[in-house]
Amino acid sequence: MKATMGRTRIDYLNFLRDHEKAATDARLTAVLQQSVDEANAFERNLSPLASLARLVEACDAIESGEAAALARRLRSHEEKLRPGRHRVTSPAIDAYIRLRELQDQRKGVLETEWTGPREETIRRTPYLNRYFRARQEARDSKPKPSSTSKSRRIEEIIGGIPTPEGKQDMRFFIDEGLVAQKKLRILQKAIELHLPGLDIDELLSNPVPRVESKDKRECNGDDRQDLVRLRNKLQDSDALRHFGLTNDGSRVKTLHTGAHFIDKSEYAALMRILNSI
Repeated sequence: MKATMGRTRIDYLNFLRDHEKAATDARLTAVLQQSVDEANAFERNLSPLASLARLVEACDAIESGEAAALARRLRSHEEKLRPGRHRVTSPAIDAYIRLRELQDQRKGVLETEWTGPREETIRRTPYLNRYFRARQEARDSKPKPSSTSKSRRIEEIIGGIPTPEGKQDMRFFIDEGLVAQKKLRILQKAIELHLPGLDIDELLSNPVPRVESKDKRECNGDDRQDLVRLRNKLQDSDALRHFGLTNDGSRVKTLHTGAHFIDKSEYAALMRILNSI
């Protein structure tokens, strides 16, 4: 639920009422309703309602990860807004407000509305502070996922990086690597669906794998071009590094842990097929 520049009282009210309807936490909904009523009571001053709307929007952006993504796009290394850190805190809200102000400046906006609310304003304004606390409590009440040894090891590795910039870059590389893994799983499912004659186990063990599709479809020119591009991508260190991966000549593995993404036998079998195109 994005907000835009130059909003009217009706715009702010619609934005906040939509959040009331969408909220799944009953206490958070009640607190927001009360805060909206208090802010809207200032009939001659739009600032209280605008500040509440910006606070709500900032909390949404932090929890969704959109705030961290914005910091990345603006090349602003905000430690409070790094990937994986989605807790609503007053420093995180302050950092997001500054980012939105910076974004408007770069767009040439002369008078940005993103000048607050700052930490002190949230702390001393009852209806802002009440909503801020309720938002924290709503998140804290959700069951937290258990930490695994793998995630702890990743945090240890990132903790050893000396600069905030390097830490943030590594987190984004890890996120991109996870996306690449997801895409690979989707690709594997697509191969199983559209090439039912392809035996994965045989592909890994047989030096001359056979592919027999049900309709005996031959590999055409377009297919060959696509497969050649795939081979080149798997051997392109710069392209792999963008997704947190590297190729040591016999396997594809992750940069941050060294875990094999495509192990030696899989890589050898795949290269035999691609090099034969």
